Amino acid sequence: MIMNVKKNEHIETEDQEGRIIIKQDHDRTIAVNAGAGSGKTREMVERIVSGTLKGCFSMNEIAVITFTKKAAGEMRERIIQRLSELISEAEGDKRERLEAQLVMAVTARISTIHSFCAAILKEKPVEAGIDPAFEMLESDEGSFFNDVFELYKERILLHDMDTPASKIVRYLILETGFELAPSDWEYGSKDNIYNLLNTFVLHRDAELAMPEPMDPAVELRSIKAFFEEYIRGAEDSKSLYAKMIDLRDE
Repeated sequence: MIMNVKKNEHIETEDQEGRIIIKQDHDRTIAVNAGAGSGKTREMVERIVSGTLKGCFSMNEIAVITFTKKAAGEMRERIIQRLSELISEAEGDKRERLEAQLVMAVTARISTIHSFCAAILKEKPVEAGIDPAFEMLESDEGSFFNDVFELYKERILLHDMDTPASKIVRYLILETGFELAPSDWEYGSKDNIYNLLNTFVLHRDAELAMPEPMDPAVELRSIKAFFEEYIRGAEDSKSLYAKMIDLRDE
């Protein structure tokens, strides 16, 4: 799609048929792939507004997801503007419906994916198992992590010293050379508790991909069977046979 028009100006384009489908066909799912400045937002606004006019849905039933808050605000503004334009031209039942849609457009779910998910969680905190007073982190998540890490460091090393977490941290520091935080010294250790915990936070859903717990007895039998198979294959070489026997026995 290529379009560069003034406000309220209507022009025919080579992809006009596609634009009509976007605006009027609400009976199927549509994917639009177009470059910047081609009018995607404009066509999305027309699709939403026409859908409300036809009674396919109401503004309180839609979910419009954008990448940025700025884009969400622009989308809402355009929808409100378009509804206002149509209200000035409408009469009777059509005008009443448009006015109702305009009121709902002010609070319609037009937001980033983060805000959309946060709204759902705040509606269903018990089902989600979270504190209903939670706050969504903004882009400066690093400063929040720094504050939490300072509290965690004090608690784990000074107060909860008998907990498994504290024992693990002390072991990493005393036995493996880990540092608490990245060193300012150029040649300091790169392994540190701060980066380790930050990695867990950034990939906190990684546990979903972890393997199922192993049964030690089953795994040992599997390892033994592996060695027995290769020991039989090494019988022609006395030295290799002896090494395989030693490895199995260890």
